[in-house]
Amino acid sequence: MCSLFVALPQAEARTRPTPEALKAFDRYAQVTEAELNSAAAANTFLSTFLRIGPERQPRMRHGEILVTERERTDQGRPINPPRGMIQDWEGLMFVPGVTLDGFRSFLQDYDCYKIHYQPAVMESKLKGRDGDQFDVFLRLYQKTLLTVVLDVDYRVQYMAPRPDRIMIVSRSTRIAGV
Repeated sequence: MCSLFVALPQAEARTRPTPEALKAFDRYAQVTEAELNSAAAANTFLSTFLRIGPERQPRMRHGEILVTERERTDQGRPINPPRGMIQDWEGLMFVPGVTLDGFRSFLQDYDCYKIHYQPAVMESKLKGRDGDQFDVFLRLYQKTLLTVVLDVDYRVQYMAPRPDRIMIVSRSTRIAGV
């Protein structure tokens, strides 16, 4: 899970989110993490949480990266922060011939993200590590109609619900416009 919270409108992007917006974001993260943990514990993560049905498996196995925007609800009601937005995206890909340990090693090489994911990642640095928890800095670049550069700190937790699976929860802890 990778969630990004950006205060709107653009003119106010450098101001602090309201307490109500932060409360909505925290609730969104709580609901999302509970869903992730429940799916991992029930061993239904791939089939139910990411909705990998028979129609999506061939596309993924032929190299397509499946990306889906998610919207979480709290007791049936969408969680929408006042004067803000939450973006929550899931991505899934199949990498043939790669071991889980090799893939985990690649993912945890945060200092090289600026090489592997350029131009979207301009700078990357592992700030600290405690076991399977990583503190990471990324400078992100996106140009569409406007150019946006963000400095983002993340806390990333790696978990192994089964020996043949990894689950990664990445939460931004600081986002600043450059």
